[in-house]
Amino acid sequence: MGCPKFVFLLVTLLSLSSCYRYNVDDTAPTVRIDSPFEGASYRVGDTMRIEYRLSDDVELAEVVFRMHNNTQVHLGPDANIHDVTDIPTNVFIWDTLMTLNAFGTQSDYEMYWAIPTSLTGIIPFHFVIEAMDASGNRSELQEINFNIFNDLDPNAPEIVLTTNPITTFSGNTFVVLGDASDQEALNMIHFELTGSDGTVFEISRNLEGNDYSIAEFVPAPDVEAEYLMTITVTDIGGNETVETVVVNVL
Repeated sequence: MGCPKFVFLLVTLLSLSSCYRYNVDDTAPTVRIDSPFEGASYRVGDTMRIEYRLSDDVELAEVVFRMHNNTQVHLGPDANIHDVTDIPTNVFIWDTLMTLNAFGTQSDYEMYWAIPTSLTGIIPFHFVIEAMDASGNRSELQEINFNIFNDLDPNAPEIVLTTNPITTFSGNTFVVLGDASDQEALNMIHFELTGSDGTVFEISRNLEGNDYSIAEFVPAPDVEAEYLMTITVTDIGGNETVETVVVNVL
């Protein structure tokens, strides 16, 4: 007599549980960035428009965005927007991090940011954004690369070379001597030695201050020929000066 009641109770419980199943939300939200656009350039002092749209199939929760020098790399394919490594190449750091609440299944955002005038040279930046829904699903990091430049310095640096031309022997080391200077501040010097088969030596060095004494030791190629050493100096305003040295390898 007791078995039919037990079976009936079990069937009833299974029926009720099927009526109250929870739908698991495992779909991440999506992000669409409309501004800035990839490869855009902005001048210091400009106002940059930021515009993006978030979408989710159930309910949005928050959005995090960050703008900073993109030499700071976000770590790995599952990187969190807060996780960056490396040090910005620019001494004046502009790192904007903001978290905002999001509601509903679609949210549109538009805001404006003034670019600091303290930034110098030509700096690669990026805008990174990540959304999260109410179930904790996170969107993929969306990234837009853009440049900020400071053209308030109209004067290019000067290069004075004291070794031109240069004669050396294959397998030896020769030295490029001279001076570089700039009214505002130097930023970088680049050496490139080229021959008939292309580049055989190349190196860049970061610079600071107004003056730099050039003394670059370069290994001579093994092949006897005439080569060209190109020296490029840039300042913090992005201005560039190029000088060349003929190198004869005997």
